[in-house]
Amino acid sequence: MLHVCLFLLAYMDLLCCCCHACAVLRSGRLLADGVRSFTERCVTGITLNHTQISHHLTHSLMLVTALNAHVGYERAAAIAKDAHKRGVSLREAARTAGIADADFDTYVQPEKMISPYTL
Repeated sequence: MLHVCLFLLAYMDLLCCCCHACAVLRSGRLLADGVRSFTERCVTGITLNHTQISHHLTHSLMLVTALNAHVGYERAAAIAKDAHKRGVSLREAARTAGIADADFDTYVQPEKMISPYTL
């Protein structure tokens, strides 16, 4: 009698594992179908709007972090607040604060802020 109970318990575990495996496979299939549908309906055909990207980049106040090391936190924060208040680019606010365009270009280089680089 004890032998039969162990056999049944082992059999039930096998069924239970099989059910979990089927659920995982179904979930994987559902996820793959969702990704395929998203790709067909949302990703395919996307084009870059370079004008809009450039606008967002030049008006991003996050670039002010690059100024901190060169002009100090307080001055950089004041420049960012001014740009936000007047609705102008960070470059224009920095120019108003007395930072030359050439210096701004040296200090603020977004391409170095988004990927690893060596000094």
